[in-house]
Amino acid sequence: MGLLKFVLPVVGAAVTLMNVALVYDTKSFFEAFDMAAVGAEAESPLAASLIVNMSIAWSALGLLCMSSAYRGSQARFRMGLAMAFVLATSIYADFEMPFEFVVDEKGHITDTPVPNDMSSMRFIVKTALLGPLALSLLAHCFEPGLLTKDKSAKKKTA
Repeated sequence: MGLLKFVLPVVGAAVTLMNVALVYDTKSFFEAFDMAAVGAEAESPLAASLIVNMSIAWSALGLLCMSSAYRGSQARFRMGLAMAFVLATSIYADFEMPFEFVVDEKGHITDTPVPNDMSSMRFIVKTALLGPLALSLLAHCFEPGLLTKDKSAKKKTA
């Protein structure tokens, strides 16, 4: 039994539940993740539609990862790789492209981006999901039969 078989469904469940919570109560979700300015912008119909569509896509990926326990080893690895890639690019996007701006005392959004820090809730959650997933993907690569010679096989399996 591989580590990825247990870690990937847990990560998928966490991603799915967070995105369902985002769709259910957008403003409270953004406040919980220290993104109040984004929550204020989410009131517009276009932003609300984009948030729902993105959350559905993330939830679908999370559901695929949850179902990976019933798939084969190769499919599980590919699903885990896709989830790790999406989480890593999401962390990169949080730091490279600011989408949250400082709100002045009147409640208006300014042109000054909110500085990102490593102790923000969204970074901590994404890292907490990506860390174990990356370690389990690495451990999966070293399981017998993938990169090493299987003990029961006559030749090395690819």
